[in-house]
Amino acid sequence: MICASSFWRSRTIACSLNITRTRFETETSRQVAQDVLDALRGDDYRNVVNLPFRPGVEYRPNRPYLLLAEKLGQAQRQLALGRIERVEIEILGEGLQNLVRPVAAALLTGLLRPVDERPINYVSAPVIAYEQGLKLSQARGLELVNYPNLISCRVHWAGGSRTMAGVIFAGGEPRLVQYDSFRIDARPEGYVLVLENDDVPGVMGRVGTLLGSHHINIGEWRLARNQPGARAISFINVDSAIPAEVLEELRRTPAISQAKIIKL
Repeated sequence: MICASSFWRSRTIACSLNITRTRFETETSRQVAQDVLDALRGDDYRNVVNLPFRPGVEYRPNRPYLLLAEKLGQAQRQLALGRIERVEIEILGEGLQNLVRPVAAALLTGLLRPVDERPINYVSAPVIAYEQGLKLSQARGLELVNYPNLISCRVHWAGGSRTMAGVIFAGGEPRLVQYDSFRIDARPEGYVLVLENDDVPGVMGRVGTLLGSHHINIGEWRLARNQPGARAISFINVDSAIPAEVLEELRRTPAISQAKIIKL
C-alpha cells in the first residue's frame, strides 16, 4: 500500500521533471531558432553541422578571415583566364590552424559561379565544388610574403594558374598582399581595376587621364613591380564600374597587357 505522503511526493517530483523538461525544450527550441537566424544573417555559423568549428573556436572573432577568403575566391574567379579546375590553399599562423575547413568553405563560396537555383554559401559550396569536379587541396610554399596570419590561394585552369594571398591588418581590415610574384598592398573592396603593364614612363598618366575623361574617380592606386623597367601590376580602386569601351581603350595602350574590372 502506498501512503498518501509518498503518493503526493512522487506526483510532485514527476511534475517538477515535466516542468524542467518543458523549460529545456523551450530553451533548446529558442537556441535552434537563434542559430538559424544568425546563419541566415551571416552573423554566426559556429553551430552549423556541415561547417564544424573545433571546440573553443568562435565564429565572430574569426569572421574577418572568412570574409577575406571569400574576397580571394571572388578575385580569383573574375581574373581567371579559363575554367578553374583545381584550387590549392595554404593557411599560415597559429591563430588560423583551427580554421582550415571554414576558410576553405568561405573561399569556395567566393570562387564558384551559380549553376542552378541553389544558393552558394559556406554549407553548399563544398558540395557544389565536388559535383563540378573542382579539386581542392592544401599546399605549402605558395606564399611570397611573410605575415603572422596569411591565407594563400592558387587556382589552376587549362594552360595557366595564379596565386593570390591576403591578410587581416589591425582593426580587421583585409588586404591583398600577393599577386603571383608581385608583393602588393591593395584593398579588396568595391570596383577594382587590375592592370598588368610594362614598367615604362607615362602609363599612370595615360590611365588617369583616360579614366578622368570618362568621369571615373580613382579612390586608391596600389602599384607593385619586381624590378625597374620590367613588369608592373596595379590594383586601382574606383568609385564606379568602367564601361567596356574604356577597358578596350586601355588595352590598346601599347604598354598595357591586361586591363580588367572586378567587383569585390
